[in-house]
Amino acid sequence: MNEHFVRRTSCPACDSPVFEEVFRTSYTAAPIRDYLASFYSAQGGVEFDLLEGADYALAECHACGLIFQREIPGPGLSLKLYEEWIDPEKSFEIYEAPRRLSYFLTLTDEIANLLQHFDRAPGDLRVLDVGMGWGFWCRAAIGLGCEAYGVDISPSRVENAARRGVRVLSWEAIPDGQFDLINADQVFEHLPRPLETLRQLRRALKPGGLLKISVPDGRSVKRNLEYGDWLATAESPRSLNPVAPLEHINCFTRHVLIAMAAAAGLRPTFVPERITVRGPAESGLSRLKAAAKLLLGRAGAPFNREGTRVVFVRAES
Repeated sequence: MNEHFVRRTSCPACDSPVFEEVFRTSYTAAPIRDYLASFYSAQGGVEFDLLEGADYALAECHACGLIFQREIPGPGLSLKLYEEWIDPEKSFEIYEAPRRLSYFLTLTDEIANLLQHFDRAPGDLRVLDVGMGWGFWCRAAIGLGCEAYGVDISPSRVENAARRGVRVLSWEAIPDGQFDLINADQVFEHLPRPLETLRQLRRALKPGGLLKISVPDGRSVKRNLEYGDWLATAESPRSLNPVAPLEHINCFTRHVLIAMAAAAGLRPTFVPERITVRGPAESGLSRLKAAAKLLLGRAGAPFNREGTRVVFVRAES
């Protein structure tokens, strides 16, 4: 096996050793090579010589149903992937700089609705954003009055967030029982050991604290593997983004996410959406459409472009 990769021998969501491969091909052959060249060319580029002899292999766990990549980038290749192949400056210009006011208002709405669960002044609440990226979530939480912390593996993003007033923690320094709210948005699909990580985050929550997890919607992946359209965009019903090679190494459904959380000592909870700062310009029909999309997603629609989002609570203890 390629020295830059690590082979997983059990399911990363439930530790079961019973699984079967559902897809395998070389990283340096079509269609995966074509996908990697297309996806990373604008962001930085791929050194294909580092992928020689490595296979992109998907397995499905018999116990919990998780689809996961068996051979994943080791620490050195991961750092190169997120700091060079995805050049931070280019990535920021492509994905982050164009964000409009509506994005930040929606972000503020989401955080405010999670905070109202506690019925306490925001200044009394301590929050953590895991995989904070450029720190937008933390900065919005600070704007609402919270004591906000962030953690990320990217040195450039950590430096940027700290420069803008976010309290930055290392992964090892996340304290036990200190946070009222933890946000993990588009993080768990990237983690080598998601169950282990979830158990640590559960310990970091105060009793009664909330953990919000958002991941790509993996319900259509097995069907879309048959179509094999690796160049389909993330917005396409045939998208394979939930199993994006190298990055999305865990493919969750809502069912699998809830089962993994139960093993970590968390249970799902419902937080009603009562707060909006968007004003009359986005009321009426636009909010009705948003509510309909939310209901369709919860009812099990075959494709959900906005992914899977579940809020969990740590039981009082």
